[in-house]
Amino acid sequence: MMRHAPERGRSPVRAVWRLGIPVATQSLLSSMLAFVDTTMVTSLGASALAGVGIAGRMLFVVSMVLSGLAGGTGILVAQYAGAGRTEEIRGKVAAALCLGVLLTMPLAVASLFFGSRLGAMLAPDADVAAAAATFLTYGAAYAPATAISMMLAATLRSLGNTRTPLWSGASSLALNTLLNYVFVLGHFGAPSYGIAAAALATTAARLIEISSLAFALRRHLAI
Repeated sequence: MMRHAPERGRSPVRAVWRLGIPVATQSLLSSMLAFVDTTMVTSLGASALAGVGIAGRMLFVVSMVLSGLAGGTGILVAQYAGAGRTEEIRGKVAAALCLGVLLTMPLAVASLFFGSRLGAMLAPDADVAAAAATFLTYGAAYAPATAISMMLAATLRSLGNTRTPLWSGASSLALNTLLNYVFVLGHFGAPSYGIAAAALATTAARLIEISSLAFALRRHLAI
């Protein structure tokens, strides 16, 4: 019976479980950033909700593209780490970070300087387009920040550290939720900044996540 299986037969399952659950949970937490933004702007009206939703879908597509790059980076890092060539990992990670930022910079520039035009392209309704433009403009740094975050998290996971990406993702989600609650909805006596606050809160949460991931990676690679 299964309970009589030798320990060595069960250890691979336990290893996959210990690695897989944190990775899956961290991915879920990351995807919930957009869910929080959408939920918090619900009280601002249908146009705001639709605009943030449209902008969020565009950023979701970007995240899917970046996930492929992050996956490749993780595989490469794991190969070098397994071969004991950890000194070569830094260059590979730096190249992945540069590529991720380069891929997302066109969207960041377009969002920052041509947000209104981009919003009009995404939605025919003027109010929805304005809401999408506001979110994209104030969240212009989100795509490059996401690229950096995903590359760092993939690298740490490939080095065997799954807890730091998990807790960093949880902290990022908590901070995003708190900032949205305070500045989008105007609680605790704070003014309500609406959609702009939602975009800035999400970007700030990503930056905090990057800080903790970079610190952990620095310790791993002794940079």
